[in-house]
Amino acid sequence: MTGLSRPLCGLLACGAALVVLAEGLSPDQLQPTPRAPRKRLLRAIVTPQTFDLAFSSARDGDPEIFTIGLSGGGLHKLTQNRTAEYASDWSPDGARLLFTTNRDGNLEVYSMASDGSDWRRITQTTGDEYQPEWSPDGSRIACSGVVGGNAEIFVMRVDGSARQQLTSVPEFDATPVWSPDGARIAFASGRTGNGDIYVMDSDGGNLTRLTSGSGVDYSPDWSPYGTRIVFMSDPTGLNRIYVMAADGSGVEGIATGDIDAWDPKWSPDGRMIAFYSYGAGGYTPTATGTVWVINADGTGMRQLDPGEGTHAVWRP
Repeated sequence: MTGLSRPLCGLLACGAALVVLAEGLSPDQLQPTPRAPRKRLLRAIVTPQTFDLAFSSARDGDPEIFTIGLSGGGLHKLTQNRTAEYASDWSPDGARLLFTTNRDGNLEVYSMASDGSDWRRITQTTGDEYQPEWSPDGSRIACSGVVGGNAEIFVMRVDGSARQQLTSVPEFDATPVWSPDGARIAFASGRTGNGDIYVMDSDGGNLTRLTSGSGVDYSPDWSPYGTRIVFMSDPTGLNRIYVMAADGSGVEGIATGDIDAWDPKWSPDGRMIAFYSYGAGGYTPTATGTVWVINADGTGMRQLDPGEGTHAVWRP
């Protein structure tokens, strides 16, 4: 796939492990505040163990989309095609799932109902479109799109209309994600020669650089109340998970043992992070893995599912 950065090639590869990490917030930190605009967050606080996740797996040959319960039970296959499908993000009400597929030749963005029915094509371009994210109010979608061989960030209505390009630089801009209030978008960019995390207003203004480390920083995700951002970085060679304040301060690593970690995602109640891993050897084109759960301090790691999985996204 042309125009895709090295981290993205790993994100779109199959045969990886999905890992779930408990953040360990105190009950006081999870009390509803004016900064929490999503109704789905309040529901999650009341019933914190009812979540399930969608993820992609090539266990049956082609990358398909599955759902699974947090306990590891209830595995259900949503797609069955001879093309590749990659889960990306649930709508705020949990009724629809955004995903990418190469059924049209290049990667395009689609949505489907939570039971796998009612596919709707959203993008129709000549370049790859990937990693779409719903806005918190469900009215817009942000995604990465390849233009002239380079990845840029776009926003559009949920039907693909009113498409607007927010970035235009010689290096990649990718993995956009909305802040919980919908006012800002965090993303990864190679505009400084490395991969770093940036934040901009949802219209593309007020660009702010948050990270400047030695590793390639990628795949940011906002915590449910917008106070922190989780991302992956590879300063030691293997991708690891890091968390920082929303202004880029206080960067801390999260231990995942001897395995690497990709594409971290906060759970709707802020207590957990989902990610996937290619194991101790890191990403290779033939790497496979398994599904795990782990506590925030690195204890209690257990296998969640015996099959492979990538692109894990929480359902509200």
